[in-house]
Amino acid sequence: MEDLLSVLVPCWLSKTTSIEKLLQIFIKSLTDVAEHRRVTLMMYLLRTLGENSLSTVIMYLLYTLIERGSHSLSKHKKSHCVLSLSAMSQEWEYGLAVNMTGQCSYKLWFPCLCKLLQEIKVHQKQVLLPMLHLALQFILLKLQDTELRFELEAEEAANSIQNSLGTLMEEVVLCTVSVKDKKGDISGDILKEVRNNSNTVLKIITGWMHASTYFKGITRLLEHPEGLVKRKTLGILCETARVNNMVQNKQRKARKLKRSSLSTALQVDKSSCPYFSELCYKILELIDRESDTSVKIAAISSLETLAKEYPSENPAYSKCLATIISHISSGDSVTSSGLINTAGSLINVLGSKALPQLPLIMKNMLQRAHLVSCCPSGKYAHGSPRTDASLSNQSVSMLLSVLTTIQVIVQKLGEFVSPYLEEILDLVILHPECATQIDSKLDVKAADVRGLLTETVPVRLILPPLLNLYSSATKCGDASLSLSFQMLANVVGTMDRLAVGTYHTKIYEHCLEALDLRRQNLDSLKNINLVEQSIIHTIITLTMKLTESTFRPVFLRTLEWAESEVDQSTSKRSMDRAIVFYKLVNKLAEQHRSLFTPYFKYLLEGSVQYLSEDGVLISSKRKKKAKLGDDIVKYKDSLSGQKLWNLRALILKSLHKCFLYDNDQKILDSSNFQTLLKPIVSQFVAEPPESLDSVPDAPSVEEVDEILVSCLGQMAVTARSDVLWKPLNHEVLMQTRSDNVRPKMLGLKVVRYMVQHLKEEYVALVPETIPFLGELLEDVELPVKTLSQEILKEMETLSGESLREYL
Repeated sequence: MEDLLSVLVPCWLSKTTSIEKLLQIFIKSLTDVAEHRRVTLMMYLLRTLGENSLSTVIMYLLYTLIERGSHSLSKHKKSHCVLSLSAMSQEWEYGLAVNMTGQCSYKLWFPCLCKLLQEIKVHQKQVLLPMLHLALQFILLKLQDTELRFELEAEEAANSIQNSLGTLMEEVVLCTVSVKDKKGDISGDILKEVRNNSNTVLKIITGWMHASTYFKGITRLLEHPEGLVKRKTLGILCETARVNNMVQNKQRKARKLKRSSLSTALQVDKSSCPYFSELCYKILELIDRESDTSVKIAAISSLETLAKEYPSENPAYSKCLATIISHISSGDSVTSSGLINTAGSLINVLGSKALPQLPLIMKNMLQRAHLVSCCPSGKYAHGSPRTDASLSNQSVSMLLSVLTTIQVIVQKLGEFVSPYLEEILDLVILHPECATQIDSKLDVKAADVRGLLTETVPVRLILPPLLNLYSSATKCGDASLSLSFQMLANVVGTMDRLAVGTYHTKIYEHCLEALDLRRQNLDSLKNINLVEQSIIHTIITLTMKLTESTFRPVFLRTLEWAESEVDQSTSKRSMDRAIVFYKLVNKLAEQHRSLFTPYFKYLLEGSVQYLSEDGVLISSKRKKKAKLGDDIVKYKDSLSGQKLWNLRALILKSLHKCFLYDNDQKILDSSNFQTLLKPIVSQFVAEPPESLDSVPDAPSVEEVDEILVSCLGQMAVTARSDVLWKPLNHEVLMQTRSDNVRPKMLGLKVVRYMVQHLKEEYVALVPETIPFLGELLEDVELPVKTLSQEILKEMETLSGESLREYL
C-alpha cells in the first residue's frame, strides 16, 4: 500500500495540483477503513506528501469533523453548539490527528502548530471560529506532551524551539484578534472559549520563552498595521510583566522544595537587554507617532508597567522620559494623565539620571494641573474658584497623576526640588481640590506629598516658601491655612538642635502673627477654631524643643502681645487676643505639666481681672500710672458678654491644670489662694450670655459648670491645709443662699467634690456645712434637695454617725 501510494499520489497531484481534493478523498474513504489501520494509512500518505504537510492534514481532519458535525447539529437546538464542539474532541478525526502527531517527534509537529493556525486563517474563513476552537484545543493538548516537556528541561532542546515559541505566540495573538464579535449567543460563546484557550496557550508558552525571544516577538507584533493587534499585544505585555514577580516567587519556593519548574521569569539581563531596548523604542514610536488614541494610551500604560516591573539602568528609559515629557502639555487629559504617571515611574527607576529633565517635567506637569484645578488666590492663581463640590473623573485622575509623580520626584531628587517648592506648596495647600476634602483619594495623596516634603526637604529650603505662603493661605480659607501650619509643625518636628536655635524665633513670631486672626475677623476664615488649633499645635511642637532659657523670653513676648493695647486712644486690650492666649496656656499646661506651672505667676493678675465679677479690666500699662493718678480704665467689648464667658471658661480650665500639676505649691500658696478664691467663686453668679452663636467654640453653661467645680475642687485638694479649706468651704456655702438654682447646685457640687476627695480630712468642716445643708434640704427645687440628701449621706459615712439631729 505504501509503494502504491508513493506512485499514485505524485501522479495524481501532477494532474490536479490540489492537496485539498486529495485529502477529501482519503478522509472520506477512511470511514470504511478499520480504525487501527487509519493512522498507518495516513502516515503513508504524509510521507508521500512530505512531512511539511502535517499541518495541512490536521487542518482538513478538523474541517471534516466540523462539517460532519454541522449536519448533525442542524436538527438540534443551536444552544448546544459549544457543548457539541467540546464533544468533537472525542470523534475519530480529532483522535486521528492526535495519533498522527504522536507518531512523529516534537521537532516535526511543534513547528506545525504555527502553520496550522496560519492555514486556518487563510483557508477556513467561513468556519473560522469553530476551527480555531478545535485547533486551540488541539494545541493545548499537544503542549502537555510528555516528550516535549521532558526535552524542555534540557537547556539545549529548550534553546532549539525558542523561534517556534515566538512564532506560535504571534500566531495565537493574531488569531484571537482576527475573530470578530458576531450577533447571537452561539458565536459569542464560541468566541469566549477561543479567547480563554488562547490566553491559556499564551500563558504556557510565555513561561517557556527566553526573555530575548519574548521581547522580539512582542516587537514584531507591534509592527502590525492593525491597531487592534497592537492593543492586544500591549495588553499581553502588561499582563506578563505584572505576573513576573509571581513567577519569580514560585521559582524561589520551588528551589526551596527542590522541585523543578518549566516556567521561567523574564529577566532583563545582558543577553536580552538589546531586545528590551528595541521594544521600548518601538513603544515610544507608538506614543510619538500613532494616530489611534486608544493605541497611544495602551502604549503609555505598557511603558509605565515596564518601568515598574523591570527597573534597570537601561539607557532606553532616559530617551523614553525625554520624549514623554515633551508630550505632556499636548493631547487630551486622559493621555496627559497617563504620560505623567509614566514619567513618574521612569523617574523612580532613573533617579538622579532624570535630573536634566526636571525643569521641563515640572513646568508641563504643573501647567496641566492648573488647567483642571482652580486656585482662588496665591502667586500661581489660575481661573476662578470652583463653585460646585464635584470634580470630574478626568480632573481627579489628572491631579492624582501629578501628585503621585511629585511624590516620586521628592523621594528621588530631594533637595533638587527647591526651585519648585513654591509651586508644589501652592498646589497641595492652596488648591481646594487638595485641601478641602472634595475627593478622598486626592486628600490622601496630597497629605502624602505634604508629609514627604517635610521629611525629605531640608528645613533651610522648605521653611522660607512655607512661611511666605501665609498671606495667600489666609485668603484661600481656613482649610488651606490650617494645612500650612500642620506642615510647619511637621517641619519643626524634624528640626535638630542647631536648626531650632537658628529658626525658633522666626517661627514663633510667624505663629504669633497668625494668632491675631481672631481679632481681625476675616471673611475668608469661617472656622477660626480649626486654624487656631493648628497654630497652637505648631507652637507646642516648637516649645517641646526649646530649653528653659529660650522658652521664657518667647512666653513673656506672647504675654506682652496678649496684654498690649490695640487701641491706644482708649487703652483697650483685645479680648480676642486674651481668648487665644489662654487657649495656648491650656495646651502648654497640658503638655508641659509641672514644668509650666511656675509661669502661672505671670498670669495671676490678668486672670483675677478677667474673673472680676463686674468685668472691669485694668490695663497693665495704665495700672502703673494709676499709682500717681489713680486712673482706672473700664473696658467693654462689643461682644463682651459672649467673649468674656468664653474667656473665663478658658481661664478656669488653665487654673485647674495649674492646681493639678502644682505638686510643690509653687503657685498655690496662702497669698495666691486668697487672691484667687473670691474671683473664682464669683463665677457662681455670673450670668451666662443669652446666645453663644457669635463666639466660635464658646462652651455651654453645663461645660462651664463642670470646669468651675473641678477647678475649685482641685484647688482644695492642692492646698492641703485646713486653714485654706475653711475660707473656701465658707465662700462656696455662702453661694448656696442665692435665690437662683445654679449657684446652689454649683455650691453643692463643690462640697461633694471636697467630701469625695478630702475624705476624712473634711470631717473638720462638717460643723460649718451642716446648717447650710439643713436649709437646702427644705429647698423648693427638687434637684437641690436630692443633691443635698446625697451629700449628707456621704458625710455621715465619713463621720461614722448620724447627722440628722444637728440639722
